[in-house]
Amino acid sequence: MGQTQMLFIILGIIICLAALVGVFVMFDNFSDKVPRDAMKLEIARMLGQSQSWYAMPQSLGGAGKNLANIDTELMSGFIINKPLNPGNSITNDKGKFTFVGFAGNPSLTIRGESMKNGVLDGKIEITGTVMINAGNLDGIVFTTIK
Repeated sequence: MGQTQMLFIILGIIICLAALVGVFVMFDNFSDKVPRDAMKLEIARMLGQSQSWYAMPQSLGGAGKNLANIDTELMSGFIINKPLNPGNSITNDKGKFTFVGFAGNPSLTIRGESMKNGVLDGKIEITGTVMINAGNLDGIVFTTIK
């Protein structure tokens, strides 16, 4: 085998190893991104449903676009079809979500914390906030804490 052929073989091996390292780095980046995106989607879903509940007439169990009628328990029943845990939180396969706000506050914030195998791991923390503007809920804002 000539030196040129040996050089091409070694160069091919080096290129393959570099590509493999690149794939591992990309996989590591995406493995953190997927649960984070799932939590954002869950928070957006909950905030969207809270907007629907807020606009729903009071005769149908909503707030009737009135801040005085806001009840976190009724709202959570509409969003998740079950009462909140102590501390105004719910837990599902995507994490633990805590409802904050509506105590004389013109906003609702849902704080999400990541879980692994049913235990809080503290790896990801995201908050989503929706503002009440002129009687309407609008403008979801996400803040990534971790």
